[in-house]
Amino acid sequence: MKHLRCLIAKILLGVLLLAVALAGVWAAADGSAIRVYLAGDSTVKSYGPSRGEGGWGEFLQYYFDSSKVMIVNKSEGGRSSRSFINEGRLKNIMDEIRPGDYLFIQFGHNDCAYDPANRLERYTPVGIPDANGIYPVTPGTLVETPAELIKSKPLHGKTYYAHDSGGTFKWFLKQYIDAARSKGAVPVLVTPVSRMYFSGTVIRDHHDDNTSRGNAYVIAVQQLATVENVLCIDMFGVTKAMYERMGEAEASKLHFMKNNGSLDKTHYNKYGGFYVGGLMAEEIKKANISISPYVLEKPSQTVSPESGK
Repeated sequence: MKHLRCLIAKILLGVLLLAVALAGVWAAADGSAIRVYLAGDSTVKSYGPSRGEGGWGEFLQYYFDSSKVMIVNKSEGGRSSRSFINEGRLKNIMDEIRPGDYLFIQFGHNDCAYDPANRLERYTPVGIPDANGIYPVTPGTLVETPAELIKSKPLHGKTYYAHDSGGTFKWFLKQYIDAARSKGAVPVLVTPVSRMYFSGTVIRDHHDDNTSRGNAYVIAVQQLATVENVLCIDMFGVTKAMYERMGEAEASKLHFMKNNGSLDKTHYNKYGGFYVGGLMAEEIKKANISISPYVLEKPSQTVSPESGK
């Protein structure tokens, strides 16, 4: 009976995801809706009903009046601010985005992956801060793309920004800001969500590379937002507080269970994606921007905690 309930929940979730997608298409058909583009990683990504994982961007539409706001989720798993540009994903958004639309930008998880296995594709140095703790905005230089990268990630062109070609994390983020503004769109920076990395009852620092400490990648986003006069939604702070408020046992119910039976402390399950999507919607409502009035009092659809099992 328990398995039957889970199966029914998954079928209903698939129907709901399809309904939300169609609502967005209908709203966009007459150009009446403000489009909110999401550029991010696996914690934002839309996985669809066939996968057990869930990103907060997958469910954000549930919290908006779909006749007024259309969520366009372009996020992809394993991407950093650098690789998202290298694969042409930012360009694809710029080909579609219109004046008055929004571009929400959340990176950092994969940017700080400095280990040899991830360095070629993902790693983006945060750089060495100055005496005031300000991380640098250092431009990158295009270089020839290695054949192995083109083979493994064919979206790459003949040239790309390598991890050691000069570009720092803040510089890559600035490319998103500049691109959105060049189209008359509104950029919004989002700090990377927290992983469920408990140390006792608190979440330990974990957004750093081998040169930094103290969640440097979170701080760098906030610094850039201040300098560029861009709204910054601190989803790291929001989700860190969420974990610490819930405690590890309760917070684990938001996370994806791997096939080997271990808990994925980075990725949400469907219910977790829905829950964190609601936290994002609350932050947007508080931000008092043009889409804030269209956050619903109650979501148009809900996701049961059972769908996370």
